[in-house]
Amino acid sequence: MKIAALGILALASALAHAAAPGVPAPPTFAPTSAFALPPSTQHYNAFAFSASADSTVAVPGTTNLYRVAGACPATVTLSAFGKLQTGNPPSASVDTPVLDSTVKAGDVWSYVVTAVIGGKESGPSNCVTDTTPTFQPTSLTTTSN
Repeated sequence: MKIAALGILALASALAHAAAPGVPAPPTFAPTSAFALPPSTQHYNAFAFSASADSTVAVPGTTNLYRVAGACPATVTLSAFGKLQTGNPPSASVDTPVLDSTVKAGDVWSYVVTAVIGGKESGPSNCVTDTTPTFQPTSLTTTSN
């Protein structure tokens, strides 16, 4: 039995971030739909996002994933977030998501992603918040002899 994706992050609009000359534009978290992972993965947050506008086939770059406990801060700056993962692909989709499998049931985390192209890191993407749901036992039965 596959477990439906928990905590799919979606946000339709990106926050505007002005990039300095030579600094890549940030990626954008995008709406996505639920998908499944093997049953050994019980709790996770899965991410789909579009690549930086400055990413190309020749120089795709990578992405870094950052998170902070709780809701997205009013002002999104990287200094408020801890770097969770580096070297992720330049974009992620339902078919090839980026995962945070370190979460526990009931955790509330907010995430941003940055692009790294030519050794330069973009500003943060739009921020998304997710609460990891808890699993509830179902269909408990017993037999007696």
